[in-house]
Amino acid sequence: MKLLIIALSATLILLGCSSSTENGFVNACMQSNSEEVCSCMYSELESVYGEKGMQEIGLGDFPDDFEQTLDRLGQKQACM
Repeated sequence: MKLLIIALSATLILLGCSSSTENGFVNACMQSNSEEVCSCMYSELESVYGEKGMQEIGLGDFPDDFEQTLDRLGQKQACM
């Protein structure tokens, strides 16, 4: 029981640190990738577009260079 409480507390702390945009991105990404890869991809993309840019991407407003950015991240295997 003590282990369960610790695990739940850790989960809530981690969820509290993530934005709803990040949670949405990671959940959608996890349809075909691991959580680790999806979290890494979010971080890599956020470093390029910033939090505001990621919110816009989450709403379906993709920057013109989004596809090229994904290709570049894939080529350097940033999250693999």
